[in-house]
Amino acid sequence: PGEWHEEHLPTRIRAKPLYAALDVQGKDCTKRKDCNSISTCSDAPACHDGKEEDMAQTNCKTALGRSGIPGMDWCLNPYVGCTHGCVYCYASFIEKFNARPEPWGTWAEPKSNIARVLAGELSKPRSGRVQISSVTDAYQPMERRAGLTRECLKVLAGSGLEVSILTKSDLVTRDADILTSFGGLLGDGSVKVGFSVCTLSDKLAALIEPGAPPPSRRMAALKALSAAGVRTWVFIAPA
Repeated sequence: PGEWHEEHLPTRIRAKPLYAALDVQGKDCTKRKDCNSISTCSDAPACHDGKEEDMAQTNCKTALGRSGIPGMDWCLNPYVGCTHGCVYCYASFIEKFNARPEPWGTWAEPKSNIARVLAGELSKPRSGRVQISSVTDAYQPMERRAGLTRECLKVLAGSGLEVSILTKSDLVTRDADILTSFGGLLGDGSVKVGFSVCTLSDKLAALIEPGAPPPSRRMAALKALSAAGVRTWVFIAPA
């Protein structure tokens, strides 16, 4: 209710300045070095693009993993880690499997060969539902340049697999041309796009999801994809 400020949040979940943590500001950025609102910064895409060139990459042995999510058979995560920096992130357990010194939420590594591995796996027919983004966000800022999610969608289109995407980013609208090329709204080969939302307040979201696009942009993206004929949904969490 009313205006939200950081002091309204418990100390343990107050957002840290991600610009300072990531050092993602480009050399021509005019924003302060202690800026903590990537989601509302007009320079954010350029800042991230400049940083991505220095990001470590990794190769994967498999693209599709068996999923324990109810209703899903497979999961696909084009990145290890995520820079959305959500203070409530459940995927922080991934830290145990990486030797990265940076705090969780401030780093990500692209699986540079994932589309090629996926194509190899789908050379033999598979069936079921695929969840894109179970322990990362497939449309985090790095995707703008790396394009791994887009390449994976090209492989999945026409595979007969049902695809469900969950994201906090309006960058997914970039791939509307591929999403609309999938099958019908229901059944084999269909695709649906979900947006994760925990608040409709852009100001509050900037505190607890400081690296993600604001909810207003997510809702605009949902409306645009729905108008284009893509099945959409909303995941409200944490609740």
